[in-house]
Amino acid sequence: MAANKSNQKQTNQKKTSGSGTRPTLAKVENPPDSVPWKRRSFWVVALEEIRLNPRVWHRADRLYTRATAAQIASDLRSVHRRGAKNVRVKGVVDGEAWDARWELSPDGPDNQYAIWVMYLGGGGD
Repeated sequence: MAANKSNQKQTNQKKTSGSGTRPTLAKVENPPDSVPWKRRSFWVVALEEIRLNPRVWHRADRLYTRATAAQIASDLRSVHRRGAKNVRVKGVVDGEAWDARWELSPDGPDNQYAIWVMYLGGGGD
């Protein structure tokens, strides 16, 4: 019994990693001089590409729930009336005209909807 207790004490001791080093604080320094990275939403990039081929339907490469697809399509269709600041889709410009449709995705999982978008012009073309 005494041997068991001494073994038990040894196994309950805290083990160290063995490295003996602690993490150092981050260095204070400026980042390298380069073009700053800019986070861009999916719709900013997609709408830029769609503008290159106006009056042609493009299917967005994302799937959405029914409610989200309907809202995005509605926002795109009404940007010319509401203005870019009053819609939830990033990447639109005041004065642009868009058409958008949403339907069940032809090749996606059940209950996932695709959005088709057409750029009609405006916004300083």
